[in-house]
Amino acid sequence: MGNAVVKLLGVMIGVLLLFLYPILESYQRQDDLAAMYVQRSASTFSDAVRDKGVITPVMWNDFMAEMEKTGNVYDVVVEHYEKKYDPIYRDPVQVNTFTGDYLIRYQLNNKVMLMEKLFPGDGQSVESPSRTYKLSIGDYFYVSVSNTNRTRAAMILDWLTGSFGPTERIRIPVGGMVRNESS
Repeated sequence: MGNAVVKLLGVMIGVLLLFLYPILESYQRQDDLAAMYVQRSASTFSDAVRDKGVITPVMWNDFMAEMEKTGNVYDVVVEHYEKKYDPIYRDPVQVNTFTGDYLIRYQLNNKVMLMEKLFPGDGQSVESPSRTYKLSIGDYFYVSVSNTNRTRAAMILDWLTGSFGPTERIRIPVGGMVRNESS
């Protein structure tokens, strides 16, 4: 009886090593390739936005279509920190007490604001200038992309270990200062 259990255990380990491990490695490689592809797509989009100083509906749709090619579902977080200048007064009620200095602050414009501008739902063409989201030199623009679905590698790893790891296996943050602006 004990010998049969050892043989069965040996067969199960052999099956794991011969079949599941190569499949797991293959799926992990797919995740790595997807992460590199998303990194390239997000960097290209972020650089184009920072170089042009605008986001158009066509740019956004092309970016989203690029990421869909990986077969994963992504959550895209967009942050635009708009540079604002507030004049400093000795007495805020008196305009003539302006000190000649300005307080620089950054106002956060998030994805909701961006989508309202790009896709207002008023039936205008995607080429319409009114659907262009503009940025200024000195602003900051960031994009963060993370997958929301369980990849095949995650499912197999969870099955083998008997636990459930985090869903997010791909997380790509990119961005920086806006270098140009549209006139």
